[in-house]
Amino acid sequence: MKHLLFCWELGANFGHISNVAALLPELTARGFQCEFAVIDLKVARELLGPGPIIHQAPVWPRHNHNGSTVGLANFSDVLALVGFGAPGHLQVVVEAWLSLFALIEPRIVIADHSPAAQIAARLSHRRLLTVGSGFTLPPLDLPEFPPLRADVAQALPDDHLLAVVNDVRRAHGQSPGATLTEMFQSDGRVIIGLPELDPYRSFRREPLHAPVGGFVVPGEQMTTPRLFVYLGAEMPDLTEKVQVLCELPMAVEFYIRGADPLLLEFIRLRGKTVNERPASIKEVLSRSTHVVSQAGAMLSSEALAAGRPQLLLPLHEEARRNAAIIAGAGLGQDMRVSGQSVDSFRSTVKAFIQDKDLADRTLNFARVIAKRNLPASDRELLRLISELMA
Repeated sequence: MKHLLFCWELGANFGHISNVAALLPELTARGFQCEFAVIDLKVARELLGPGPIIHQAPVWPRHNHNGSTVGLANFSDVLALVGFGAPGHLQVVVEAWLSLFALIEPRIVIADHSPAAQIAARLSHRRLLTVGSGFTLPPLDLPEFPPLRADVAQALPDDHLLAVVNDVRRAHGQSPGATLTEMFQSDGRVIIGLPELDPYRSFRREPLHAPVGGFVVPGEQMTTPRLFVYLGAEMPDLTEKVQVLCELPMAVEFYIRGADPLLLEFIRLRGKTVNERPASIKEVLSRSTHVVSQAGAMLSSEALAAGRPQLLLPLHEEARRNAAIIAGAGLGQDMRVSGQSVDSFRSTVKAFIQDKDLADRTLNFARVIAKRNLPASDRELLRLISELMA
């Protein structure tokens, strides 16, 4: 049976699943049976619709890291801070994935930001395809993960993390690996996004791809402003921010992941548009002039390629890096959420919408991106899946 299992283990935002979701009709037409194991069941069902089988992905045990948390020195810190180096944590999550694999029996495992699922796929000798952003798929052709920054120490040394992985491997009758990067090798990788947002750009020796369906082709500057807002329920002072955005004398379209239904009803009563399900980013960007988001990699890349200025409210390290790069290039505004007042947010939003120079710079940059002809991720994903299924 041509059976695929897509795994999404860590991270928020529907960018972790949107590309495979967009490819689902083509995979189904080619006779593949696709199931999903995801961290966020609600977002996955909203995005995938009623058809596909969705399982709850194994959940990492609660973990409080007591070492350095100043910043992410490299990808090892992403693993350490989720509990990868805690005795027993990796073991139980890997075993949960192995149990799920035994139940579903997929021929191919497709993993997006799913480190324990990757370990489990290798333990069970399953074909493994990894997909994701530049941040979640660091280069693996070096003996260690390349640095994200040089001014902080790693939360845990690689030797410690490797020892934990090797303990799991020994428990399942496999010989230990020599390096941590070796543990995350797969049968194929598809990295999606723009080089500008790739934190490993200077180390990367493999291509980046356009999202499934390609980037929105930038057109002429639209004269009537229309704002797209994508935020999560975890956003500090979300209600106050939504109220400010609803005050704008323009069309505003919202998708709020995990939102309270009363907040969505408030938006409707203010005459703004609410998407109950994750909207098609390409469709939304084609009718929007500006974007407010939390600087997720996929939406940030697509908004840049479409020539849409971005007001960014990042909450975690990857998003902060994206926001800093975009703002530093003069293509958006980085508005960190800590200590914001409602009046400050209101004035920032107003200035952002009215900044014609920002809109012109962003559109001109998008026209440069459009000339690059990045390889298509859908073609590469279909090629790899077909080869691995053979």
